[in-house]
Amino acid sequence: NTVGDSAYAWQQIQQGNVPSLFYLDRLNRPTPQVLLGQQLLGIANACIDISDGLEQDLSHILKHSNVGATINLADIPLSDEMITYIENTHDWCTVLAGGDDYELCFTVPVESLKDLEAVKNKTNIQLTQIGVVTKSGGLSRLGYFDQECKSYQHF
Repeated sequence: NTVGDSAYAWQQIQQGNVPSLFYLDRLNRPTPQVLLGQQLLGIANACIDISDGLEQDLSHILKHSNVGATINLADIPLSDEMITYIENTHDWCTVLAGGDDYELCFTVPVESLKDLEAVKNKTNIQLTQIGVVTKSGGLSRLGYFDQECKSYQHF
């Protein structure tokens, strides 16, 4: 349940490299998180799949909920190769703006955290808190990266 893998694979292909089978599978055979989505019913305030990039898809939730959020880059779940890539390039845009991961990004009120833990135990799906919802609008990041990333635009 990591993000950025599909975008990383596509980036490698565009550069003439052959990604590992893990990354090719993440690009060509994404696993929709249907079971998790069903289990979140009645627990999550909002939920979206990460198809257009983490920041853009999270921003849809924030805009329609009239709230903001702060995400901590260090808490975003990454694959081993993606960690190495970021350490070498400092390019977080592949993670923040790359899409086609189809992992779920969702918000849960504090009073539902016990229910969320039960979902995690029942499904054995890795769940990671990457930030907090704030009253002020917009999305901010904690971490050493302030570059603006361009996510996928449909039109």
